[in-house]
Amino acid sequence: MNTIRVLLVAGASRDRTICRQAVDGVTQWHVVWHEADSISQGSTALRESSFDCIVVDRTLPDGDGLTLLDEARQRIAPPAVVVITDRVDENSGVIAIQNGAQDYVNKDEIGKNLGRSIRYALERQRLEDRLRKATERLLSLSEHDELTGLLNRRGLDTAMSLEGRRAKREGTAVIGLLIDLDDFKLVNDQHGHAVGDKVIRQVARQLLLACRVTDHAARVGGDEFALVLPDVTLAEARNVAERIRLLVNNEPVRHNGIQIKASVSIGIAPIPPEGLNTTALLKQCRFALRHSKSGGRNRVSLSSTARRPSRSNMRELTASQVQRAFVRRPLRVHAAPIVELENGRVVAREYTLRTTESANITVDELFANALNEGNLVGIDLDYFRIRLDEAETGDRRPCHLSLFPETVLSEHIEEIVAPLMRFCRDGEIRVGLTAGLIPVEHGMLESRIEQLRKAGARLEILDIGGSRGALDGVVALHPDFVRLSADLIADIDQTSRARQVLRIVRLLKALGCTVIADDVQTDVQRRALLGVGVRLGTGAIAENTWQWAEK
Repeated sequence: MNTIRVLLVAGASRDRTICRQAVDGVTQWHVVWHEADSISQGSTALRESSFDCIVVDRTLPDGDGLTLLDEARQRIAPPAVVVITDRVDENSGVIAIQNGAQDYVNKDEIGKNLGRSIRYALERQRLEDRLRKATERLLSLSEHDELTGLLNRRGLDTAMSLEGRRAKREGTAVIGLLIDLDDFKLVNDQHGHAVGDKVIRQVARQLLLACRVTDHAARVGGDEFALVLPDVTLAEARNVAERIRLLVNNEPVRHNGIQIKASVSIGIAPIPPEGLNTTALLKQCRFALRHSKSGGRNRVSLSSTARRPSRSNMRELTASQVQRAFVRRPLRVHAAPIVELENGRVVAREYTLRTTESANITVDELFANALNEGNLVGIDLDYFRIRLDEAETGDRRPCHLSLFPETVLSEHIEEIVAPLMRFCRDGEIRVGLTAGLIPVEHGMLESRIEQLRKAGARLEILDIGGSRGALDGVVALHPDFVRLSADLIADIDQTSRARQVLRIVRLLKALGCTVIADDVQTDVQRRALLGVGVRLGTGAIAENTWQWAEK
C-alpha cells in the first residue's frame, strides 16, 4: 500500500473528521494526515514539511484558502491541490482550478467524492510534472550545445539579455572572455574528430571549474568558447582567464596511451551595459584574442580598445613603448602611512607607484600592456625593486609592498628572495597579494610563500571583501596581515554593513590575522571601524591623522 502525505486545512474540527473518514480505509493509500485550522497554520506546515497533496477549505477563519495555492506552487515539487467549496457558490470550483488547483469537491459531497478527487488530483499533478520537465528539457536542448552541455549561441543571447538588464539596474560591470583552442585543426587531422570532440569536452569541463554559479559559459564555434562574468573587476576576470589557461595547459587529454596536450588563447574585454549582447561580446573580445594569437598563443590579453568600467580609455602601447616608459620612470614612489586609527601613530608605510604630473602613461596602462606584451613579471620585478630601494632609505618602519601572484609563481622567485634576505629584519617587509588574483589551486603558491617567509617577509592579502573567494585564500595561505577593501568599508556607518564587516573581522582575527582597513576617508568610517575591532588603516583619514600626529 502506497503512503501519501496530505495537508488538511479546514476551520471546523467536524469537517476535518469527515474528510479523514472519507479517505481512510476506502482508498489504496495509507494516508499520513497533517491538520491545520487556518491559513497561517497551513502556511507554516508548507514551509516546514513536504506533502503529496493539500486538501484546503476555501472558507477559513483568517481568509480564503486559495491563498495557500501561491505558496504551494513555489515548492520545488508542488503538491496536488483539492479545494473544498460551498454549493451556494457555483463558480467557486472554477475559480479554484483557474488558480492552480487540480480538482475541487463540494462540502456536501466530501464523503462520496473526496477520495476520487484526491486520486484525480495526484494523477493530474504527475502528468503536469512530466509535461513541465519535458518542456524544460526541450528548452534546455534548444539553448545548450549538445556536445559539451554549455550554452549555445541562442542560450548565450538569453544570458546576455538578462545580464544587460541587471547591469543597467545595478550599475555593475560585465566582462567577457573569448577562448580559442590553439592549432585545434592539427588535433583533428592527426588524431581524428572523435579525439577532437574529447578535447572540446575537456575544455568545457575546465571552463565550468573556473566559473561561479552566476557566470555563463558557452560554446560559440567549433573550438571557440565565451565566458560572461557579471560584477567582476578586470583583474578578477584576468585571474579567471589565467586559471582556465593553466587548467587546459596542464591537463593533457589521454587517448590510446598517448597524451594530447592542448592550449588556449584568451581575449578579455569589458562590455558596456547599453550594448550587452553576444555580437558585442565577440566583437569587443576579438581584438584581444588576436593579440594573444599573434603574440605566440597560450596566453591571455586584455582589450585595450574597449572601455573599462570606471576608468579612462586604455591606449594600445607597443612593447618598446612600455619599456621606454618604464626606463624613463614617469612614476614616483609614494610612501603612505599605515596608522593606528585611535591615535594616529604611524606603525608602517605602504610603498606604491604614482604617476607624475608630466607622465603620459598611467600605472594601469603600464601593467595592462605589460600583460599583453608578455612582460608582466619583468615589469612587476622592476616595480618591486624601485619600491624596495626607496624603503631601504626610509625610516626603517615596516613597509608593505605588493606583487602579482604570477610574479611569485614565476621562475624569477630568487630575484624577490635575494633582496628580501638582504633587507628584512624581523618581518620588516610585508609582501601583499591581491585576493582576486590568487589562483584557486594554492599548492604551488604556498611553497613560494614559504620561501618568502624564510627570507624574512610576512604575507599580506589585499582587497578582502571586494573579490570572490577572498576568504578561501586567507584560510589556505595563513597571511599575517589582511587588508579590507575600500568597497567593503565604504558604507560601514550603515548597520547592515557594520554587521557584515564585524563578522569578517572576527573570522580574520580567529585565523590570527592583523586587520587593516584600506582607504579610510572620513572620521565616521574611522569610528565605525574602531567599533568593529579594526585598529589600523590607510587612506585620507590616515594621512591627515599622521600629519597631525607627526607635528
